[in-house]
Amino acid sequence: MTSEKITMPLALDKDGFLRRECPNCERQFKVLPGESNTNEISVSAYSCPYCVENAAADSWWTKEQLEYATKYASAKIVEPKLDKFAKDIKRLNKPAGFVRFDVKHQTQSLPNTLQEPNDMRKITLPCHPNEPLKIYEGWKGPVACLICGELFDQTAVDK
Repeated sequence: MTSEKITMPLALDKDGFLRRECPNCERQFKVLPGESNTNEISVSAYSCPYCVENAAADSWWTKEQLEYATKYASAKIVEPKLDKFAKDIKRLNKPAGFVRFDVKHQTQSLPNTLQEPNDMRKITLPCHPNEPLKIYEGWKGPVACLICGELFDQTAVDK
């Protein structure tokens, strides 16, 4: 089996933050994408800022991002292969042959890029000040660090 890599654009808010969703409590928050801004060894799991549960680093996609990724990959990878298959079948059909194939499929175009509102409030946690987060505006409970899971009350994060 071969694999193909594609680059997919993701929507960022006006401050450059990417929306994430906890696979446990399904609450959303935002992070600055890219390499970690800390000098630590790469993290294999992150903690939810709300419920503090850990999950693998690659499991924080929102439902909308996953749906978009599926449609995007289909348009970028599957569609060209279906087009080539249909052309190959058409080329192989002979006018005097006993069997004739006709392949039709509905072409899928690239989905519209997701739009990211500039919602949520930015916080900085004392343990990892180079890893700011955005959390729900009205969140009053403690907040856990995405990197180390340490809990902080609102007085420590509201600056």
